[in-house]
Amino acid sequence: MESYFVLALLLIFTCRGMADEPQAAVKYSLAPEWGNLGTVDIIPCPKRIKIGETNLSLASLSVRYLQDEDNRLKTGEDSPIRTLKKGPQGDIVLKDNFKDAVLLAGKLGKGKVVVNGMCPGIQSPDNSYDAKPCKITGPELTVLCNSIFWLTNKTEMRSTQLFESHPPVIGRRCVHLDLKGLPPTPERLIRLLKVFAAARYNSVLVEWEDAFPWTVDRRFRSVTAYSPAVVKKFVKTAEDLGMEIIPLVQCLGHMETPLRLPKYAFLRETPSDESVLNPLAPGACELIERMMDDVLTFMPNVKRFHLGGDEAVTFGTHPETRRYIARHGKGALYLHHVEPLLDRLLGQNIRPMLWHDMMREWDSSALRRLARKTDLVLWGYLGHPYAMMNHCNKAMIERFARHKIPLWGATAYKGADGRDIDLPDIDKREANALGWMEAARNYHFTGVIATAWSRWTASIFQNEPIDGALDSALNVGVILHDGKPPKGGIEACRRELCRMGEGRIFDRTRNALSRLGDARNNIWIKIRYLRQLLATVSQDGRRRPCYHMVKLLKDMANDLANAESASNDLRKALSRLLAPVWIKRYIAERMEPLCEEFASLEARVRKISPAAYNTLFHDR
Repeated sequence: MESYFVLALLLIFTCRGMADEPQAAVKYSLAPEWGNLGTVDIIPCPKRIKIGETNLSLASLSVRYLQDEDNRLKTGEDSPIRTLKKGPQGDIVLKDNFKDAVLLAGKLGKGKVVVNGMCPGIQSPDNSYDAKPCKITGPELTVLCNSIFWLTNKTEMRSTQLFESHPPVIGRRCVHLDLKGLPPTPERLIRLLKVFAAARYNSVLVEWEDAFPWTVDRRFRSVTAYSPAVVKKFVKTAEDLGMEIIPLVQCLGHMETPLRLPKYAFLRETPSDESVLNPLAPGACELIERMMDDVLTFMPNVKRFHLGGDEAVTFGTHPETRRYIARHGKGALYLHHVEPLLDRLLGQNIRPMLWHDMMREWDSSALRRLARKTDLVLWGYLGHPYAMMNHCNKAMIERFARHKIPLWGATAYKGADGRDIDLPDIDKREANALGWMEAARNYHFTGVIATAWSRWTASIFQNEPIDGALDSALNVGVILHDGKPPKGGIEACRRELCRMGEGRIFDRTRNALSRLGDARNNIWIKIRYLRQLLATVSQDGRRRPCYHMVKLLKDMANDLANAESASNDLRKALSRLLAPVWIKRYIAERMEPLCEEFASLEARVRKISPAAYNTLFHDR
């Protein structure tokens, strides 16, 4: 994988002709951008200076490692923030807290380092590098100095400042990757694991869906499905970071990936609904087993496996399943299908997991059978889990706990505030996470999952790119770790993203999504008003020509221009993070309906009020 590093050293500055004068501390100011130096993905929100402000010149540089880093290098001790390691040519590679190479120094000699300069590097699979020295010029020197100042500022760099609890409040803190919408590029997928690890998540629930390189049926794959090599690298990276992978394969509801295909239509609970599997259909269990085996081929060492099993909205509506429930009950039908899958996993020393909502009305006999064979994940994303009406409440949690079912909770850091929302509601996400942490402590949950939905079902539009919600991911990570939000609130999380190297990506993505969401909301409000006005003038001709209607259309045109501008900025912000096809589709899902509505309304308004239209739209 090709990437470009900022190659730099730790410097001590001396100025020619000023050797006898005391050296003053250099002042730096924050700068959100780097320009076109190609370094934004490596150095996060650095302090910035300009050449000349400190009387720096190439001829006056004295270069050496600071003493504490020099000692760490000699003893082989890892820095809590960064790691110094020998390079393949006897050089020194400085790695950040994600273990990515960020700086390259020349040959070591008695604490001093020869400047090799700024140059592009190639990172190979074995983390070696190949770099050619080049001359340091003015702009590169600026980047060099800023990089060094940032890397040596340990107080600001330390990601631990957000976290306080030792040990963490709950042991298993799991983050969700929902890859059925807006799947990251392979490179970004790996990087996100490192970001999540820095946010103190120690497990990742991976909902592969059509992003997986399925062999059971290649038609399950999307146009950008990951290769086997990418999946293996993902697994290896998670292992290196100490993160447990929990794969998720649907077993009952949300079965759109296979059931949308005509070949598997006979397995549907109802012929017109591709989302729910008929648990009594011949071959239903076998399909799930083959999908499970496919996934386990790439991750044979998993300890847990999530089988979904939720929101089977047509469960029991097929004539055969209806008769089965009448004789044996809902729990018995569910277990008839799912229990063999649980046994299959348990036979491989893998603990199954299931969502809770299908078990809410089960009798005690079925719950006791379930308790022996699976963990149950209670989920709910709005409000406190004690008060989610019949979806989840305190009495329900207590009932599951009385039956000795190992319990998890599931909050959401994104994807839960609306089907087509662009950014999470931070206050709602925080309140929900705090509620689940209260339940987790009171009922001794095994862990809590921070879900992150990219589509509510596989058949509908995408929502909330991960990279615009990283502040929420970090905020929820702190809550799961400490049981409370960070002292500095969401702004502290955003500053931390900056220090992680994610600040500029996050800011650009969030800004574009915020503008796009605002413009879309404004347009949809105006569409409603305009359609009502059109009904008014069609019913009562005395209301014509209705200048207000044309003015509203003009305002809508301005909002549409703002939405298009935000879409263009979003396209640029996500260009290295998602495949172009997913960016194009995400934007189209939002812009095409608006453009169609505007064109339709414009034609009608222009016909009703031509004079006012020509006055306000003279430039069209």
